[in-house]
Amino acid sequence: MKIFSFLFMFLATSLFASDNFVFLGLDDFSMSRESIKFPLIGTVAANKVVFLYDDQNIEINGSDHQLYIADVFLTDSRLVFNNDFLKFSTPLDSTNPLYMLDSIKAKDCDIEINTKGALIDSVYLDFSLKDVLIKIKNAQLDCKSDIGFTMDVDEICLKDSTIKKLGEDKAVVEISSLNQEKPASVKIDLNKITVEPHSISAIATQIIGKFNGATFTLNEGFLTCSKIHERSLDLESFFKGCLVSAKSKARVLHFKSKYYDVEVEEAQLEIGEDFYHLDAAYSNFETGSQRTRASKFRLDCLKLPMPNDAVDSNTLLKGCFDRGSLFIGHLDPDNTKNKSKDIIDTDNLKDINLNFEDNTFSLSAKSKIIFRFSFKAHGTTEWNETRDVIKFHIQKASMASFPATKMMMRILAKFIGSERMSIEENTITIKF
Repeated sequence: MKIFSFLFMFLATSLFASDNFVFLGLDDFSMSRESIKFPLIGTVAANKVVFLYDDQNIEINGSDHQLYIADVFLTDSRLVFNNDFLKFSTPLDSTNPLYMLDSIKAKDCDIEINTKGALIDSVYLDFSLKDVLIKIKNAQLDCKSDIGFTMDVDEICLKDSTIKKLGEDKAVVEISSLNQEKPASVKIDLNKITVEPHSISAIATQIIGKFNGATFTLNEGFLTCSKIHERSLDLESFFKGCLVSAKSKARVLHFKSKYYDVEVEEAQLEIGEDFYHLDAAYSNFETGSQRTRASKFRLDCLKLPMPNDAVDSNTLLKGCFDRGSLFIGHLDPDNTKNKSKDIIDTDNLKDINLNFEDNTFSLSAKSKIIFRFSFKAHGTTEWNETRDVIKFHIQKASMASFPATKMMMRILAKFIGSERMSIEENTITIKF
């Protein structure tokens, strides 16, 4: 009797005893925690289902026009498929990643699991767990196994895997925090992502990361970060890993927060055990209504331990003020604004050097007073963490042998913004 135009084949155990294999050809699949009775429940529309392991020898072949449509639900130990004509199930260990999920959706998704690992080709796949939502579009996920056949796909994929474009459409991986108290996200328009036991790297058209109210953007380049947890999808762990060690090279790197808006071009970034280094051909600083563009940009800072193992921007800044250096080759005048009529042309500075060490600073630059003259300043710094304030106590500031305390403030305002700065006698105060 022909129930469907499917072929149901219950294959002999001896035929496939040594060939553990699972294949799911999913046109549409969704499960969520909508039931009190089952951990997950939903529906499936599949063109092919194969389970050949643990005495499970089931193969269902359909077609794009004749799909296997069934209810699907998760019990304490099995994944069950059920419709009016056929019910079958497959055993699952308690460590299977399905038990950690709050929801999962897939469209046009092929999943193959064998002794070498897992291969997932997906037009669309998303799943949520522990306040994290992950979306994968038009991508192939290839996970290598060093433990043979396993249904614990997360164990091998978070240890050794690659994600590549599937076809010609744009491939996207997006991870978002569902915790409203700690909003964070990473979106990668990828060419390739490589996951290894202690690192994760991406070659991408664009990477956008959002964390702690700040946005980091990479255009056309690569980013490699260390992993602090081998099997974790937690976004805070990802950002912490990048701050442990990282390397990046990109056409554009852009950082924006409440107080900062800095973009560097043709950039190289490196984060090591005790340092941050950024080198770029060009840089752009947005400070309120003012935009400053410069050629040649180099920043080196001491890296301090993060308090309570948390990502903290003030700690990043304090490392620069404890021991750091900034070099800018030349400021490019902003032609969109009226030229300054001041004798001292702060729109045409060059060879800007700002150095910090042991609560002292030195600043030097060259400006134009008909001819070019050197500006120099030095003094001490005072960092107030509780008020997010740093003070520059100027001991000496001069240009062409004349006092020039306000000149230092005008130079700093090019990169920080005058609305966050104040001057009182020989002290410049900056609010962060």
